Amino acid sequence: MRRTHPAAIVVPWNHWYHCSGSTYGTWLPGDARGWRVRNHKYHVDSDYKNPPADSEWRRAFHAHNAQRLKQPPVHLNSIEVRRAACTAFVKRFEYDHVECAAIAVAEMHYHSVIQVPDPRPGTWLGRAKKYAAHALKRDGVVEGRVWARSAQLKPIVDATHSWQAIRYVMAHANGEGASVWVNERFVE
Repeated sequence: MRRTHPAAIVVPWNHWYHCSGSTYGTWLPGDARGWRVRNHKYHVDSDYKNPPADSEWRRAFHAHNAQRLKQPPVHLNSIEVRRAACTAFVKRFEYDHVECAAIAVAEMHYHSVIQVPDPRPGTWLGRAKKYAAHALKRDGVVEGRVWARSAQLKPIVDATHSWQAIRYVMAHANGEGASVWVNERFVE
């Protein structure tokens, strides 16, 4: 078990988190944008800001992981599908009494800024992902898995950080054609 030094633990401001994740199969280990492998089984000195060098090993590793997928990668191609997913996220957050300041659903990923009622943001985000997946399946848009298993849950440290995260989520409407929900209305 890996232990974290107590000074390295970031306490979220009023239980606010910036959560992000991707759709199933769209960002795999070996991707040219960079990646991390769980428990650092393979050490990679890169990330999405500093992508790895193109190599035969990286391409083979990516092809191996793409071959292991149980279904084709999921792309939310139309704005209507993205809006349906965004609406489902918001409905589930409201049902669970999770405050949602902003959420954006793009073709291959999502971002949200949420305030959870207890220190388990993954539980509340997982419930919303499940609800959104069922809504998309019920509408016949997607079959099988919709979202990637893991998500990034970054604690918001203060009010300034909160506004920066919200602005970042809102920027997805222009740059990526995402469906964005802020302050109880859609911004597109």
